[in-house]
Amino acid sequence: MAISRIIAGFNLTWLIALSLSLAAPANAQQALDEVVVTSRKREESLQEVPLSVAVFTPESLRVRNIQSAYDVATFTPNFSFNRNSVGRRLDAPSIRGQFTPLANFGTEGNVAFFVDGAYVSGTAGALTVDNLERVEILRGPQAAKFGRGAFAGAVNYITKTPNSKEIEGQLYLKAGEDSDYKTSGYLSGPLIDDKLLFVASASWESFDGQWQNKMNPCRPGQTAADGCVQIDPRYRAVWPNGQPVSTIKDDFTDLGGESTWNVTGKLSWIATENLTINTKAEYTKSDDEHFASLFHPELNCYLPTDENPNLPGWWCGEIKPGGLQAILNIADLREGATSNYGANGTPLATAAPAPFIGTQTESQRYLVEGLLDLGGWDITAVATANRQRLESYRDLDRSPYLGPVWANLFDSGELQTWDDHSEEIRVNSPQDKPVRGSAGVYYFNADNKASQREFTGFCNRVEYGLPYINGVPSWTLKASKENLGFFGGLDYDVTEDVTVSVEGRYAKDSPEQSAPNGVTARANYYSFTPRVTVSWQAAEDVNLYGLVAKGNKPGGFFYGYFDAPVVRAATEEALRNGKAIIKEESAWTYELGAKTQWLDRRLTANVTVFYIDWKNQAINEIDQIPWICADTNQSSLIPNNFTKNAGKSRVYGSEVEIALAATDNLVLEVNYGLADTKLIDYNSLTLLELTGDGNAAGNEAPRVPKNTVSTSATYTRPLGDRGAEWFLRGDYVYNSKTWLDAENLTYVGALNLFNARVGVNTNGWSASLYVDNLTDDDTPLLATEFPNFNKFPTEIVSAFHIVPRRGRIAGVSLTVNF
Repeated sequence: MAISRIIAGFNLTWLIALSLSLAAPANAQQALDEVVVTSRKREESLQEVPLSVAVFTPESLRVRNIQSAYDVATFTPNFSFNRNSVGRRLDAPSIRGQFTPLANFGTEGNVAFFVDGAYVSGTAGALTVDNLERVEILRGPQAAKFGRGAFAGAVNYITKTPNSKEIEGQLYLKAGEDSDYKTSGYLSGPLIDDKLLFVASASWESFDGQWQNKMNPCRPGQTAADGCVQIDPRYRAVWPNGQPVSTIKDDFTDLGGESTWNVTGKLSWIATENLTINTKAEYTKSDDEHFASLFHPELNCYLPTDENPNLPGWWCGEIKPGGLQAILNIADLREGATSNYGANGTPLATAAPAPFIGTQTESQRYLVEGLLDLGGWDITAVATANRQRLESYRDLDRSPYLGPVWANLFDSGELQTWDDHSEEIRVNSPQDKPVRGSAGVYYFNADNKASQREFTGFCNRVEYGLPYINGVPSWTLKASKENLGFFGGLDYDVTEDVTVSVEGRYAKDSPEQSAPNGVTARANYYSFTPRVTVSWQAAEDVNLYGLVAKGNKPGGFFYGYFDAPVVRAATEEALRNGKAIIKEESAWTYELGAKTQWLDRRLTANVTVFYIDWKNQAINEIDQIPWICADTNQSSLIPNNFTKNAGKSRVYGSEVEIALAATDNLVLEVNYGLADTKLIDYNSLTLLELTGDGNAAGNEAPRVPKNTVSTSATYTRPLGDRGAEWFLRGDYVYNSKTWLDAENLTYVGALNLFNARVGVNTNGWSASLYVDNLTDDDTPLLATEFPNFNKFPTEIVSAFHIVPRRGRIAGVSLTVNF
């Protein structure tokens, strides 16, 4: 079935372009353009780099209508990265099936994002793709060169280099359905000839969302047939003390809208013939509405029975969004409410009104770089400083009502900040010698703080309010990390055609996490991450290579034991028994690759195969943590989403990249990724609860597809005699099904995404009409399980929540160069 869908996608994408090309006159056919990358911290042709690297140039970003890191992943086989179940935050990117657990405060994911080689702390969802020379996606462990967080791979955004000859610029405008708007532009050139160069850019983009909250409770005399939300018949209309529940409010808030502003400035001072100093400052602000989440309460397996009434129930098989709506308790979040839930029936917790609904993020990034050429020896010094601030207010349980604990039990407010700085010095020897070397030192320091207002109801948290006290953040979580690394590499040309490269990094990571209960945990992790590569230039356009590389992800601490309500003794005990400790992960990758060009370089065909041996992978599970409870009649064991280490996994797979200039008018591309994952040693508490057997060995990894495909066809023809041309382009993306979790009971179906674009290019401008998601594919971005409290305290069963995909959007775009 999967193969037939892929073939059908290819046929639809290429059908028109192929038929048009057959009618085109025969001409001398041009070679494909060469792409230069800096994947190994030096400029090299993509075809000569012995790594699996996907690259997007400004042109390839534009024709695919790529606007975010999520879009970059969509078009990159073996790279998975979507908006999370709570919007553009809690990043969980994965490369080659090495899945990232849902983000844990104070730790990183398995894929690192960089801008001009500088590590990005916090969320990468709001990174813009404007004013870029290219985006490089490096698959496989990159610790030897990039260090921090590049366990499964790295994504590097390289901003535009200032034009040294003349003033140039670009203006880009886009307008689409659902207020899918964008305006961006840049200006670049010399301020002082041959001495001081600049780039200045700015962008604004917005999307109004395609969803609306449908919180429309049924009133007396109404039923679901009247188009309202039917309250469960077991829902009690009064609190335990007999007082009536506060009025259930209607809410039809728009959901899923996003907007982002960015301003970037870059200066390049050519101090002498041998010394250049570059500086950069960047500011980004995003403002997102409450995320859209579709409520899926139906269950079809592991339902409660007379023999086992404690079974929570589950949904087995494919989960679909059809007919589901977002039904969120936003009204209480916006207006504030008092919770009377408790054994004594008194109002014990009051939530202040949220200042806004959604998520607001601000980022500031600064960089200073010095480049010194000493007769072929290159010395580079880089210093960076970054700050990100995120504030969010949301209905965390994403369901319409909560039985007797109706009043905003899961209304959540959060403020987080990330502050980091890094310094790096590296030296490269002359690159025209048979023996070449590099060495350097890197230092990184980061602080992460969070202030969260507690959930009402649980343990009667009386301090529930905004994340501020008299306007000052009341930090409840604090984490810091320090990294010191020494790295180097040696390339040796054994013959004119064979090169052996040895690289390595020795690093010390020192995480620290503190809790309001007075406990502070510290640890030191030491690692050595080598990479050995043998490359053979078998022919002028045939480069074969093999490599062995180790990836290491430093350990840390599970934030749940450092939250404000946790008993001090519980935190201390969890540190002793290991429940509060996330172990360091390690993985050996074995890779063979071939980079080839044929037909006078009109055909590029690159193939990579790999095997990954992965130990101590982090994974999510639900468990209970002791809290301090004001009401002694309530349980002090509160469920939380744990991050724990499983035993062992393996991944094998491949990447295939083919580009063909079939004629002067037609270019075809096919990119394929295979990531066959297997959990070798893992026992699941959830599976144990449902089936009585927690052994999940043999299951596939969660939230990553096994097969990924991206293919395109671009057809161009001259228009008039002044150098203009018209074009037609089609893109097709396929992702096979993805499991929600390691239990492999529920899955999101396969994605079949078609985009189309037609337009005109000239030397000075281009204009196009586009349609994204042409067939209106509604495959969810993600689905998650969360307890359904609507029947509490009679029973607590499961429910599922679906993050919907944007539907079909048509629009126009205009690019003007000057």
